[in-house]
Amino acid sequence: MKTNVFQHLISHTGVPGITSLFPYLHPGAIVMGGVYSLNYPGSPEYNFHHTNDCEELFIALVSNGVQRPFGMLAVGARTHEVDNHTGPQESNPDAYTVALVIQRNKEKPPQREVFSIYCPNEECKKLVFRKEMDNFEGEEQPYYPEFKTVTVLGPDAVNEFNQSDRTCHSCGTVLPHFPIENMSWSLYTRQVRLANRARADYERFLANQSASKSALNSNPGAGAGHSADGGQ
Repeated sequence: MKTNVFQHLISHTGVPGITSLFPYLHPGAIVMGGVYSLNYPGSPEYNFHHTNDCEELFIALVSNGVQRPFGMLAVGARTHEVDNHTGPQESNPDAYTVALVIQRNKEKPPQREVFSIYCPNEECKKLVFRKEMDNFEGEEQPYYPEFKTVTVLGPDAVNEFNQSDRTCHSCGTVLPHFPIENMSWSLYTRQVRLANRARADYERFLANQSASKSALNSNPGAGAGHSADGGQ
């Protein structure tokens, strides 16, 4: 199986864009994520830390206006900072990056990932919010697997953070609302779950149609009406 990373960008649903390039997300699978960041008017600025039990290999395919040159290859730290990579839109309007992030899933649980937000106050930098998950836990989709790094660690963690008081209990700094509305995570989550729900409804419809045909074939006279003159 092969894919064109650049053509795959068309299916991305926001920034930061990360989706699995191939439908292999099972235990032990080598997961290849297509990643992009882009500056555009109103593009969100964000910052959090991601912890992953699995090593992540980062390959920059092409970029402009960012400190990630063509062909840059790096193995990320197990805990690493994540931001929009492109800086403020006003000062760097044409910045973007297209890259791959590759990891090999664990064969057995746990496969832990953590979403953390730290205080932006330079004199503080204390932990304000933390959410941990295990990729082996939670509901499995019946037809199309979901990229749990995106569907669970993204929207669930961010929504929980946004609904909290977002206050650093060390220095009192109130952190800004995390801009989930303009990011790909929520839309991807809705779409992958809708795809599974719609497929389940479709399969249920086909099963009902098949059952109706079987019942009719086993009893051909069941649906027959009376003759035109009303006779039996």
